[in-house]
Amino acid sequence: MFPNNILNPEDKVAMALTRAVVLENSDDLSIVFDTNNVIDKSVELNKDGIDEHDGILILKENYFCDDGAYMVVRIIIEMVRMKLEGSNEGIESLIKDLKEPLESAELRMDVMSEPKHAKAKADEVIKTFKN
Repeated sequence: MFPNNILNPEDKVAMALTRAVVLENSDDLSIVFDTNNVIDKSVELNKDGIDEHDGILILKENYFCDDGAYMVVRIIIEMVRMKLEGSNEGIESLIKDLKEPLESAELRMDVMSEPKHAKAKADEVIKTFKN
């Protein structure tokens, strides 16, 4: 457990505490993973030919590596490259030209609380979003 909380990128308090520690220590980067056993579950399901779909991209070709872990490595590589080239810009310069997304909230809907009604609930959700 992180010093004061369970790290979860969706937890605003946890992220505020993490941000404070980064600023206090003049760190360049903080890495926070939401570990929900997706990799083990993916391997287990794949043995039976079933895809795992939980909103997290995992790459079978990369031994079920979580896309977050892959992107962290890419960011660190880019930080090192920038440093070696003598750049004084931080990694935020990589996204400076991107626009803020119109939608950033994550919605989670429990359509499986009553499995016999899952299809009807899912159809209702789809209908709601189409309107």
